[in-house]
Amino acid sequence: MSLNVNEMSERRLGSLRDFIAELRRLVDATGIAAPSSHVSTPTYVDPPWIDALLCSPQYQLQRERNARLALPDERMRACLRALAERGGRITRAAFT
Repeated sequence: MSLNVNEMSERRLGSLRDFIAELRRLVDATGIAAPSSHVSTPTYVDPPWIDALLCSPQYQLQRERNARLALPDERMRACLRALAERGGRITRAAFT
């Protein structure tokens, strides 16, 4: 017995529909509520090294030496936070 692509897709779609229907039935039976749109998202807490870096004498010295080009502390904090959230690596596109 061979199935063509449309028959195979229809079978998969049918089994997906069955799965979703069964999942909805189970959710309704257990009384699990759908997530509320008013649920607050967890806030990210800066790692302590960011404060330590921004307060360090070496960083302050570099800021003074390059005062004209230095980023404001909040912008630098945002950049460091983005790096920390992504495990120390980030694409250029993510910075924009």
